[in-house]
Amino acid sequence: MKNTWKTAVLYFLIGVGFGGLSYSAALVLNGAENQTVAQIVNVVWISGLIGLISMIFELERPNFAWQLFLHFLGVCGLVGLLNYLNNFTLDVFDLSFLGKYAASYLIIWAVVYFVFYNRVRHINRKLQERQSEDLKR
Repeated sequence: MKNTWKTAVLYFLIGVGFGGLSYSAALVLNGAENQTVAQIVNVVWISGLIGLISMIFELERPNFAWQLFLHFLGVCGLVGLLNYLNNFTLDVFDLSFLGKYAASYLIIWAVVYFVFYNRVRHINRKLQERQSEDLKR
């Protein structure tokens, strides 16, 4: 895939969207009452960086398992950085943090997989319909 600025901006914005939703859910689940502007800004730019890291899945190499592993580690590091910048006390190597992170990662992956699976299925159906129409002509 040809990586352009447009693609990078799109991945950044998608990362901001997923990060904002995830962060908002975490705030609600943890009963947070307020956030500073600096904390919100940190969420936005770190989430955008997570989106950019996701561009690894557009590469032909390494294989998917390595891409997923590298993505998992990169996102974990950025989440740890976000926790540090926003003065959360969670240690990246704490088992509680890693468990919550892994669960969140899996939930987000399930949502992304479901959305893209449905999108690809819809595109394939349209292509089959078009091919069927072409054969009838």
